[in-house]
Amino acid sequence: VLRLEMRGGATIRGTVVLKETSQPLANAVVDILPPFGGYRPNSPLLDLNLSDVTDASGAFVFEGIPPGRYSVTASLPGYTHPIPVDFDLLM
Repeated sequence: VLRLEMRGGATIRGTVVLKETSQPLANAVVDILPPFGGYRPNSPLLDLNLSDVTDASGAFVFEGIPPGRYSVTASLPGYTHPIPVDFDLLM
């Protein structure tokens, strides 16, 4: 489960937790990508590092994200394949 919070329009903060227990997942890899199946060669995403690893409390943060439609995924070895969650970042 991803909990996303957008502040200031260009910062995305969130927490990765287990769906069943709400326990935070440390060391999960969180990626922000163009929408699922929507690779765009001229995307401003190509100039950004949109991968982060969660801390001990399951938290992650991305800054400087331009407006657009994105997918976010979180993965951790030993857990099921990530399911992309699409969202629009508006300013």
